[in-house]
Amino acid sequence: MKIVTSPPQSQQIIDYLKNAIRQGRIRPGDRLESIRDLAGRFGVGRQVVLSAFQKLHQEDLVETHVGRGTFVRHSSLSNNGKLNIAFCVRKSGLAWFFNRNVFLGCAVKAEEKGINLTIAPGDAESSPANWCHEHGIDGLLITGQVDDRTVRELNQSGLPYLVIGTYDLKEPVNILNSNSNELGKAIAKAFETRDIRRPGAIVGDPAFSSTQKFLAKVAESVHEHGIDIPESYLYAAADEDGYKGMETLMALPEPPDLLIIVGRAFPGAARYIFETGIKRPVIITPPSDEQNPLYPELIDIPLPLDSTELGRRGVELIESYIKNGKFEPRINYLKEHNHD
Repeated sequence: MKIVTSPPQSQQIIDYLKNAIRQGRIRPGDRLESIRDLAGRFGVGRQVVLSAFQKLHQEDLVETHVGRGTFVRHSSLSNNGKLNIAFCVRKSGLAWFFNRNVFLGCAVKAEEKGINLTIAPGDAESSPANWCHEHGIDGLLITGQVDDRTVRELNQSGLPYLVIGTYDLKEPVNILNSNSNELGKAIAKAFETRDIRRPGAIVGDPAFSSTQKFLAKVAESVHEHGIDIPESYLYAAADEDGYKGMETLMALPEPPDLLIIVGRAFPGAARYIFETGIKRPVIITPPSDEQNPLYPELIDIPLPLDSTELGRRGVELIESYIKNGKFEPRINYLKEHNHD
């Protein structure tokens, strides 16, 4: 390969190495070729390559260890010494209850730790890994509609990342899962304190793994009390329309006396209760906000805001791996890594 004369030769080497980093051909932690080897490859003097390395050092993209060589940094720390972490909601949006509260948890913890938190685009056409490399992002927290293709790209990019949520993925993945034990405890409390005979649920898209696992936990928990939930008592819809869910379930010949309602569906369910004045069932749902919950008088047994805690914990984990340069790929962070 021969290098052209314009733009400056050192800048062309810089651009080549930056593109290789963005595209994942050179990953964080990889050792760059020696100055002599790069000079030979490009047909330039060693001083040209040395100048390129110096500029990359100034931009905090590489670091040199005496006797070992020059390496791509795990963390491209900004000039003010702060980490740059991106939060991405893949093919979804912050309006969704879970996503919003994960982000709030991330924002609180990032502010506490002095970390720059940026929202990355989550549309289907964008590549989270490429976007992060192009914008000098040190690590990525991602939720929403995460699939195996997205995880595969992240694994290949070398970018420190953490998927937050409950997914059924075949690719090896760095993931922080939700804690389903709190749901089981809440259902057990309902049975201990109330005479429950007809439990039901209003949940989200039945195609999502998180919804399927949520329903499986509901079924498992109520079965422990000798009850099996008929399918007609489970309302699952992609739009999580709590109003429509209440309207459907309360029209049954024997309406449910206990409802487990996901967070995004609860406001619609509350509106139905207020508009109709029905004798409502016992309600288990997470509050909309820790400080200012929505319609707390309708929540008999609140679920802890697990999603907010996941955001906080996610920031702690990604910061640790970036700063220590020991990000271990394909680790499944289960409940024991969460705060109780």
